[in-house]
Amino acid sequence: MMDMMLVIKPFLGRWVLLADRSEYQLGQPPQEGFYTLEANQTQLEVTMAWVAADGKSFEQTYNAIPDGQDHPYPDNPAVDTISMTVVNETRLDSDAKKNQQVISYAVRQLMDEGRLMKIEMITYLPQGTFTNTAFYARQSDDNR
Repeated sequence: MMDMMLVIKPFLGRWVLLADRSEYQLGQPPQEGFYTLEANQTQLEVTMAWVAADGKSFEQTYNAIPDGQDHPYPDNPAVDTISMTVVNETRLDSDAKKNQQVISYAVRQLMDEGRLMKIEMITYLPQGTFTNTAFYARQSDDNR
């Protein structure tokens, strides 16, 4: 069995959004954003901070265990569980479920020798399926 935290190591650090390269089918790309991944023993802490197109600031943090299993996602009425899977050393996938139905699926793909991360977020809504693609440049890798 592979050491999940060792495989996740290339993803760790702080990433800055390249807004001009991002494409959103649902909503508008943020003016700016940051994505931070930190290892915390057996968990991965994911923090997203962004300034929306209308200038409002937001931040969201959650913990996930990158073992491919569903785990409770507390304090979020839209999501019951989250599952995170290490596909390989350059790909990290996750899905969020509500009532055992996948409502969103994310693919994080490292590119350019780990200096760039592409995140595709697929959202499943009653009115259709939407894909938002964001690109992030590595700002720091203090956690590596």
